[in-house]
Amino acid sequence: MIGGIGAIGALLAGLTVGIPALFPEAERKQRFDNRRIIPPLLRARMELRQPAGREADPRGTLPGDLGAEEALLVLSRVEMRDWDVPLETPAQREMLEVTSYLADDIWRAAQVRVAVVPTGGAPDARLIAAQGDTAWVWADQLVAAGPGWMGRTMDQAELMRLNPDLGLDRPGLRGRLSLAEALIVDGASSGRGGFAFDPDARIAAPRGAPRAEPWPPLYPAPAFAGPALAREGRIGAAWFGLLPAEMAITGAVGVQDEGGAFLPPMPQAGPSRLWRGRVRDAEGGGGVLEVAEPVPGVAPVPAGGLLVAGPGRLLGLEDPPSILLAQVGQVSGMDEWVRRLRLDGTTLWETPLPTAEHIAFAMVEPGRLWLVATPDRMSQDLHAIALADGRIIRTRHVA
Repeated sequence: MIGGIGAIGALLAGLTVGIPALFPEAERKQRFDNRRIIPPLLRARMELRQPAGREADPRGTLPGDLGAEEALLVLSRVEMRDWDVPLETPAQREMLEVTSYLADDIWRAAQVRVAVVPTGGAPDARLIAAQGDTAWVWADQLVAAGPGWMGRTMDQAELMRLNPDLGLDRPGLRGRLSLAEALIVDGASSGRGGFAFDPDARIAAPRGAPRAEPWPPLYPAPAFAGPALAREGRIGAAWFGLLPAEMAITGAVGVQDEGGAFLPPMPQAGPSRLWRGRVRDAEGGGGVLEVAEPVPGVAPVPAGGLLVAGPGRLLGLEDPPSILLAQVGQVSGMDEWVRRLRLDGTTLWETPLPTAEHIAFAMVEPGRLWLVATPDRMSQDLHAIALADGRIIRTRHVA
């Protein structure tokens, strides 16, 4: 049982605000403010031309784990105001924009607008995948974004003109999209099976139709339902959780909810200690958390959490197997950091975060950790962190 703990989202889907305009006609001069990243990020190999005068890294040669044409794609939401409207006036519209960075040093290569929506519109907007020189984006419509310097961006109306038989204008399109060898549109309602989008021509052909060239590699965006930080999670049979310093786990604990949590919801008030335990399967599913213990050598965390890949799943690292703990938040005088811990609780490294008040998204790839940090809830920064030693390879302000 857990002594002293009291008990306390879903993704939106469908066409909720109508199809927004990709390039509104007769647009007045605009001011753009308060850019916010929409997770997830997406790394893909794309034909991005390197800008002239590329910035040198004063810390020396960058790791060679990412090639010069590796792109980091970011979907952002930006407030739009007419130029003559005061900044304190609430924005009536927002722009959704894809930015492509050269991933090795987060050099911004290009930005393309994919939609303009009313403030708060397109609540389920996200990157879908990248293939060839096309990034597929959902923004209350299907958009083929060309994030390269000369890449062309097509909104859903243009895709419909190229693909008049796919019924892209029918409600529920988002639920008909899937990923396989390419972006697939379910054509079951037409009795003709699925159609695969060629990323260069942006024309969909029946799946299985012969092709002159093999499909380019497809890079799906990672699934992300948020949040990036949580109080507990599992990696295999190992469990870690943050418990208020005055609380203790005194015996075996069963699953508390359908999400697989062992700790009942509670307010995060005051410092929390890191605990670890093991989970065994139980009849009927759900599992039981065996007797847990505080992790020695880890001081109570005033604010923050464990980095997670999804509900109940810790963001696990390999070589060696390990997890990530972040100390971040609005606590006066508190140092903010991210720490890599082995599954036995020993620290591999800890690195201070220059901007971190809130972590909106985390993604791991070979040799690197990407963090989207929000230092003041009105701006964001991208941190690229080396997994081997915690060194911050690069920090870029999202602008």
